This record gives sequence, C-alpha cells and structure tokens, in this order.
Amino acid sequence: MPVVVMDFPPDAEAVAGVRELVCRLAEVDLDHPAVLVASELATNATIHAATPYRVAIETNDVIRIEVSDESPKPPALTPAPHRGWGLKIVDRLSAAWGASLFNGYWKVVWAEIPRSGEWPTFEYE
Repeated sequence: MPVVVMDFPPDAEAVAGVRELVCRLAEVDLDHPAVLVASELATNATIHAATPYRVAIETNDVIRIEVSDESPKPPALTPAPHRGWGLKIVDRLSAAWGASLFNGYWKVVWAEIPRSGEWPTFEYE
C-alpha cells in the first residue's frame, strides 16, 4: 500500500484522528498495538514539540508509522515520574523504532509494528 500522509494540529483532540486514521488505513481494530503506538507518538509530538505534526502510515506485512514535528529535541526513553511511559510502550510493542533529525530543526520518530502476533503485557514500575 502506498504511504498516506496527513497533517495534524498540536492538540489532544487531534490524537483521536490519528488513531482513526491507523484503524482505517491498516484495517485494524482500535485495540491493535499499532493504534496505541501511533497515539503515543502523536501525543509526544503534541506535548513535547507543541507544533503541528505530520503522520505518515504505510501498511504491508508491518505497519510503519512516522510522526514528524518541528522540534529538534530527540525522544527520551527514560520516563519522568507519573508520566513519560509513551516510548517504553512504543519500544515494547514495536518490532523496530527510531528517530532522525533533519536540518537541525525537525525530527521524525518512526515505529514498525507487526500486523499480527502476540504482544507483550505490561507491568509498570
């Protein structure tokens, strides 16, 4: 399937639109791990970059989700007290994920999630 790209404003309500987009394009239910991963990446862009962001989705054997924003700050896997579990969730549910900085002023955080399989359960520290 070709890559589908959509822009979103930096507000919490837009994250629901990201979840709906993943469900529709990947043809998965709301409880699929790709939906949670996309939601976490979009939430991180909303909270930490506070800029409009772009979501790109490609669906094949894996579902690839990319979220780009205008912040040069790289994502941090270490959670802050009482929040910050998003990237730990992304790390657990994704077959692979990473981030790239472009031109020193914007970044792309991406994740690849298997279309099917068994996913881990979580125990929070």
